[in-house]
Amino acid sequence: MPVHFYHLCEAKTVLKDQVGVLLADGRMARSVASRHIRDLVAGEIRSNGVVDLDRRLQVCQPTDRELFVIAFEEAVSVRPRKI
Repeated sequence: MPVHFYHLCEAKTVLKDQVGVLLADGRMARSVASRHIRDLVAGEIRSNGVVDLDRRLQVCQPTDRELFVIAFEEAVSVRPRKI
């Protein structure tokens, strides 16, 4: 089972995942990435009520080879208020 690393990218800053997650395949890695993003967004809402969707999660192999990137705005849906 391969290890997948989830690096948080914001502007020119990259916060590298030092631990990684063992997952069976890329489909599971994509699902975990979306869940990580939603958890981060939920934490922001709880802590300060502000959500920054201008970030992305880069998923890499242990060699740092990028497998894919998910933008925060792809992992959540925002519905406009209906008046």
